[in-house]
Amino acid sequence: MIKLKKILNEVANNPTAMLISILQAELKKILPNVYINKNTIAGSTLLGKDNKPIVRIDSKAKPTAILAKIDSNSNVVNVTILALVNNKENNLPKYGEKLFEVIAKTIMDQQKQNVNFKYQITISHDVSKGFWKYQETKYPTISFVYKAS
Repeated sequence: MIKLKKILNEVANNPTAMLISILQAELKKILPNVYINKNTIAGSTLLGKDNKPIVRIDSKAKPTAILAKIDSNSNVVNVTILALVNNKENNLPKYGEKLFEVIAKTIMDQQKQNVNFKYQITISHDVSKGFWKYQETKYPTISFVYKAS
C-alpha cells in the first residue's frame, strides 16, 4: 500500500506522468490496444507480431491508430503527435478526430487543474490537408506548433 501511495504522489507531481496516465485510460475506452513506453503512448485497432499497437500510416494491416510523445521542461508540457491514422477501410468514421479529441480534452482539463504549466501540441509531420488547422479553431486554448517537414 505504501508503494502505491508513493507512485500516486509521483504521478500527481509530474505533469508528464499524469498526462500519460490519463491518456492511457481515455484511449483504452476507444482503442483495444494501448501501449506505453517511457514517454510515448501508442494506441491502435490492431496489434503487430511483437504484441504492440500498429501505428504506421503505410502499414498493410490498415489500422486506426495514434502515436504521441509527451515530455515537459520547466513550465511547458508538450504532446508531439507522431502519427494519427484513420483508415477508411476500418469503417470507423471520424475516428481520427475522436482520437485527437481525447488528447485535446485531456490537455484542456490539465490546463485548468495545473495552471503552472503551459500545454502545447506539436505536429511532427502534417499531411492532413487542413485537419490540424481545423483542430486549432476547434480548440483555441491549446497552442499548436508545427515542425518543418
